[in-house]
Amino acid sequence: MKKNLSIENGIWLLFLAALFVVGGCREDGAPEPETVVHILAGTTSYEDIDKLSTRSLPDGFSEYSPADGTKLYLCFQSSEFSLCRAGSFVYNESLDHWQSFLSVTSAIPYEVFGFMPSDLGTYSISPCDGDYANGAILTFSGLSPALTSDPCIVTGVLRGTSSTIPIEDSGIVEGQFGYMAELSDNYIYLLMDHLYCGLDFRFRLDATYSRLRQIRLKEVYLKTDQTASVHARITLKANNTGTSPIESIVWTPQNGSHEQCVYSNDEGQILTTSYEALLGARFSPIFSDNVHMSLVCIYDVYTADGQNLIREDCRAENLLPQVEGMERGQKRTMRVSIDPTYLYVLADPDLDNPTFTIE
Repeated sequence: MKKNLSIENGIWLLFLAALFVVGGCREDGAPEPETVVHILAGTTSYEDIDKLSTRSLPDGFSEYSPADGTKLYLCFQSSEFSLCRAGSFVYNESLDHWQSFLSVTSAIPYEVFGFMPSDLGTYSISPCDGDYANGAILTFSGLSPALTSDPCIVTGVLRGTSSTIPIEDSGIVEGQFGYMAELSDNYIYLLMDHLYCGLDFRFRLDATYSRLRQIRLKEVYLKTDQTASVHARITLKANNTGTSPIESIVWTPQNGSHEQCVYSNDEGQILTTSYEALLGARFSPIFSDNVHMSLVCIYDVYTADGQNLIREDCRAENLLPQVEGMERGQKRTMRVSIDPTYLYVLADPDLDNPTFTIE
């Protein structure tokens, strides 16, 4: 079923403006003039599986501005001419465009595949069924089970001729990867989809406890004792139906343990009695009742007025059963409430660890 690319329907769009040189050679051997290609891209939003909705998946797009330093990797493959051009693009916020030294040859038919961020892990790209026109197989090894970045892969490509046509009006669909650069007016629209699941964390301090103690959150980790890293094999099948080309993703966890820092504040974030959004994280969809993930919080305990440090670098660890069975592109909001167990004596400088309750 063809996706509706309207803004109001809520699918996250990545709006990129990138530059790179495209050149070629005429039959007489004289070099063709250089030309400029601009990239505009989009990616699906996370599906909030705890949010009431009449739709199972979002079906629209919305505009997105990349953060400074965001890295995108693109690979231009031509089976017909046995050519490959690949490179990374880095977004420069002050210049408002993507920087790269990548060049491709004009008037050559390519299929374009890619992912973000470009330093995601060790990767390879091979043709699907022997020809990139059929799609591609992307393999990644050494992926972290949890990340602060948002891993995405290209699921649709379309050549444009003007920067004034927004991506929602371009007619781009998923499943198409073809691109051919001309000597001028080169723009690339990209659609991107998520590989990982998402968690948004909100923290608060129990109101009664806040009258007695102040909590300053310093670090937050996502931890697993069953997986050191993850391998992924992604099969993309090109199609003419406008549907997702992701035919399959095979995840292979590697035995070991991993602890990923997803939040750090040297001074410590003072928690209030209202839920505050402090961090977001992404994780590979491998967790089940046999493969667990835990939330680890490092915090300092002060007197209620914040003048006296009572305990430093306390550590609280809680299992996250809510991540079990989540699929890529899904997201949950985790509400973490810090409640007291008990105080020995109000004047005593020693306080037991408060309880972190995850809703």
